[in-house]
Amino acid sequence: MDEAVGYLRAKGVQLLAGPVASRNASAGQHWQYFLSPWGMQFELVSFPAGKACEKEAAVRLWHPGYPAE
Repeated sequence: MDEAVGYLRAKGVQLLAGPVASRNASAGQHWQYFLSPWGMQFELVSFPAGKACEKEAAVRLWHPGYPAE
């Protein structure tokens, strides 16, 4: 997330709220809002170690790092 936010900042992209660390069931998730050059709002979301709600879940949510699981 830090690298992505740094890249956006270096390119002069307008950053909005964030980066923000979520809490409670979404602990482990970070997000950053930003505006595209044409004014559309986007959101970067990262939870590389998973979210707190997944730690003891019976079913693991899809994760790009483990696409086959």
